[in-house]
Amino acid sequence: MQVIGTTTPQEVWVLDQTRPFRTNELLIIEDPQLGLLTGEVVECQSHHPLLSGSKGEGAVLDRQLLSNLLTIGLDPRREVVHLARVRLLTEARWPVAFAAPVRLPRFEEVAPLLLKTGPDTGLTLGVIAGTEELGQELPAGLREIAPLWNGEGLQAQEGVPFIFNYQAMNQYPHLGIFGGSGSGKSFGTRVVLEELMQQGIPTIVLDPHWEMSFEQQVAGWPPGLQREWTRRAVLFAIGQEVGVNFSELNGAEVANLLAAAGGSLSEAMENAVITLHQRRDSLQTFKTRLEELRWALENESKLRKSPDLFTPEKVRQAQELLEEYKDRISGPGTLAGIQWRLNRLEQTGIFHRDIRPVEEELIKRKLVIIRGTVTTLNIFAAYVLKKFYDKRRQYRDSLQRGERSGEPFPPFVIVADEAHNFAPVSPVIPAPARSILKEIAQEGRKYGVFLILATQRPALLDETINAQLNTKFIFRTTRSQDIDLIQRESDLSREETRRLPYLPSGTCFVSSAIYGRSLLVRIRAAKTCSPHSHNPFTELSRDFASEEDKMSEILLGLLPLNEASLLSYLPEIGQRLGRAVTIEEVKAALADLACQGRCREISTPFGKKYEVMP
Repeated sequence: MQVIGTTTPQEVWVLDQTRPFRTNELLIIEDPQLGLLTGEVVECQSHHPLLSGSKGEGAVLDRQLLSNLLTIGLDPRREVVHLARVRLLTEARWPVAFAAPVRLPRFEEVAPLLLKTGPDTGLTLGVIAGTEELGQELPAGLREIAPLWNGEGLQAQEGVPFIFNYQAMNQYPHLGIFGGSGSGKSFGTRVVLEELMQQGIPTIVLDPHWEMSFEQQVAGWPPGLQREWTRRAVLFAIGQEVGVNFSELNGAEVANLLAAAGGSLSEAMENAVITLHQRRDSLQTFKTRLEELRWALENESKLRKSPDLFTPEKVRQAQELLEEYKDRISGPGTLAGIQWRLNRLEQTGIFHRDIRPVEEELIKRKLVIIRGTVTTLNIFAAYVLKKFYDKRRQYRDSLQRGERSGEPFPPFVIVADEAHNFAPVSPVIPAPARSILKEIAQEGRKYGVFLILATQRPALLDETINAQLNTKFIFRTTRSQDIDLIQRESDLSREETRRLPYLPSGTCFVSSAIYGRSLLVRIRAAKTCSPHSHNPFTELSRDFASEEDKMSEILLGLLPLNEASLLSYLPEIGQRLGRAVTIEEVKAALADLACQGRCREISTPFGKKYEVMP
């Protein structure tokens, strides 16, 4: 291999006559003055001899490139030539020397570029594309730790494992996982969660699709690499196992939850909630105070003019409420709006439990999966994330002040699927969790709170949050709006961006400040299955056989049958179908089976007879 053609300090063309190049593979250029330079193949071509009588040579090989090859004594019209455009990983001080030798690297030469940590201290997520030929040189601890999935089963690891240095998130925080439907985004998210559990990193997962469970293991994994994941992950459904304890809320928190339930609160509503709420109020106590004050405001005139229409106790209660709150509340309409939001919030079941189970499991360094509808998760996340973020911040601040009185609370990670629903780019879309997610995106690194946000539509994710995602896993993406954003917010080259719509499922570009360049990675096989991974059409044929199929199976089991005696079989057929049947239906079904070749139809003097096929 050697450098050919015009060179620059950033890029060169490399020629090889023996082997084709691979996109993303690394090469070592031995420049006599610049020394050893490492480059990555960003484009590769193979030019074969033109067939005798072919026309239009310029359409096959660029004229300038052809001229360069002829200059060094190579004629691609008569011999095979392999070419690669190579981008230097570090800009050279001057253009690379023409005809400089080029070779494949040894593993130890490129290991610092490919590995930022080891499997014991990082997340083993896949295999780096273009490193297949380095696989034989890997030390034992890096072999067979990231098998791939070939659609039917596990496939041996081919190349250098991609091990994400999560500890570097302290400097380059937050991770985005982008990809369209069927791209492998959810699959990749599952692998990330498995590795977080492996490292014992406390994690909250917002799961609107109810698919992040880890009970079902994938067969074929070596025993030493598989884990009992059910001990490391817990599932909570909002309103069943977890919720918000109303009596622990202050007035501002109640106002925030009400805003989450029905859009933003007016200033009058927010003031009314904070005014009316009292410390340790139960939900019923607060609702009763709202209802009684609204009634008093609506009936103030009657209470003054005709108090005899009401019981003395009712009048006394109303007068006390009016005396305390009348001048501080704008009117009954404000209270009606609060009541509507409170009732809507209560219907979600969010007040049936509290957040203590979540906190207890986080402290045990477990993965906590919280399930609910997008709306309910949004409301719950707005409360629970702020609560835990404040706890973590208070603990860290107390340590900074040299105090030891703060309640210990561990660093933790927040994972959200369909993240654009929790922090949409449009400010007019109600999203209760957006505010706390933006705050964590901007300030969470200082306190050890990190985001992993997965979405099919990165262009619909809040711009501030998008800008704070220092690492992005970018799977197949086809929408031009999303591709434009990815090009602006990542270090993908123009060539890599053009490849996004055609990436195989489970393959992604990793754009990360931790690596300083983009890597193409094949995500390893997951160790667990999603509960939604089965084929729905297999389920359809297995569990939901059509009535026509059921009738056919019944009749085939009763063969031979004579038309003259069909009447006597109707009760049995009807009982097995669960409804009454007519003789015309049975005759039609038998005729259809004969037409399909599934039974034989014979004409007799006494009518038709149906028999099993010989």
